Amino acid sequence: MDRAILFRFHRRIEVCRDRISLLRKLNPGLPVYGMYGGPDREAGVYKDGLGPLLDGFYHLTAGDAEWRRLNFDAALSLWYRDFGCGVAFDVLHYIEWDLLLLESVEKIYAHIPRESLGLTGLVVLEEIIKDWFWFTRYERSSEYRSQWKQLLAYVKKNYGYNMKPCACVNPGGVFPRRFIDKLSSCDIPQLCHEEVRIPLFAQVFGFRMSDTRLFFRGAEGEREIFNCLGSDRYAVKDETIARHMKNPSGRRAFHPVLTAVNAI
Repeated sequence: MDRAILFRFHRRIEVCRDRISLLRKLNPGLPVYGMYGGPDREAGVYKDGLGPLLDGFYHLTAGDAEWRRLNFDAALSLWYRDFGCGVAFDVLHYIEWDLLLLESVEKIYAHIPRESLGLTGLVVLEEIIKDWFWFTRYERSSEYRSQWKQLLAYVKKNYGYNMKPCACVNPGGVFPRRFIDKLSSCDIPQLCHEEVRIPLFAQVFGFRMSDTRLFFRGAEGEREIFNCLGSDRYAVKDETIARHMKNPSGRRAFHPVLTAVNAI
């Protein structure tokens, strides 16, 4: 299996530099491609600072800051059309700048079959829908609920969709090339949110989905290890990481981590 890493970043260049170096160290021989989605005015700084460490630097220019943050599936399609289709890989590992992996991707994702999507926190949507952030506490929740109905109607009409929709969280996804190729060739409505669109279109296209096991929804103390709460105050503490690293069966994936690994 030919693996590759897509490293997405938009701030904290020193942390990004450290994270890329760690990915290289833990995954010798694997190409690491970069996707910059920060302010356009700073793209040159990031290209100069990180470009030499990467096998390819891609500047995502579509949309505004919020669009770039919440539409990874669309960003992935753009990357593939503009750059990724011309490089060799079977499976792409999507790593955000604030996701810390302290083991090789081959070991962390060894349980995911070659042609399966690996999605983090994979769950049937109806199990969480009453408390799902994007439908209940986001400032555009009512709009998202309406868009979700539109999106479901779209896939039912155009693809005969009749399955149970799922949701996931975005960090640490694994994408077979065949899925990316299919995704990038379709005009998918940018309705609702990537965390439901990605598993929805995996089902539509007939791909199996597996949980990455990076995040255990509802587990006691999980937010101290892996969370997507969107605020720096929820960053994983250095002592938490150190405690797990001392344990042979401890966790090896943490999010968000906002410090360089040599500071841990």
